[in-house]
Amino acid sequence: MSMVVNETGTASFQCKAEGNPEPKVTWLKQNSSLLADKRVAPSRGGLLITSVTSQDDGMYTCVASNILGVMTSSAKLSVQVGALITHKPSSVIVEEGHNVSLVCQATGQPTPTVTWRKLYGHLSKGRSRVVDGKLDITNVTKTDGGDYVCSAINILNQDSAFTQVIVLEQLKFTLPAPPLKTVIAPSSDVLLTCLAQGAR
Repeated sequence: MSMVVNETGTASFQCKAEGNPEPKVTWLKQNSSLLADKRVAPSRGGLLITSVTSQDDGMYTCVASNILGVMTSSAKLSVQVGALITHKPSSVIVEEGHNVSLVCQATGQPTPTVTWRKLYGHLSKGRSRVVDGKLDITNVTKTDGGDYVCSAINILNQDSAFTQVIVLEQLKFTLPAPPLKTVIAPSSDVLLTCLAQGAR
């Protein structure tokens, strides 16, 4: 027997035991004694868990016993938890031609699917791929600059996080116009011009 409950919901197990003398009913979780509190309470032989959390996930066993013997019955509680991004991607400044990785990690039950998209544009075909929530872009170009959104989705909800990629123009040297050959006398001063362009 199994039960699936959403986080913050209520789980109710029933355990009916008959005998003479009347059996005593106790509960175990993962084969250990279950400690009752304001959320977890035996109820007429059954068990009631309110405001369920992921820590309540596990196997529960009803133990009915009297002087003549012991009987047990078990049920598994699976707690579904909404998708939550636990590691948000950081903004990145990268130079053209380099590679960049954007990391987005999420938790949830069922395990959420993590997707990436670019706002006001598209992911670069052939140079972008998503593996385990990480977006890798190779050989970055100016068109890769912009805002990106990471989304984690499961059957309960969706969580999103935004980040920005700033692409700097690759530093390039520009040579002065010909002639490139300069003849000078010994011990004379010479001025050579070297120009560079690119983002600062």
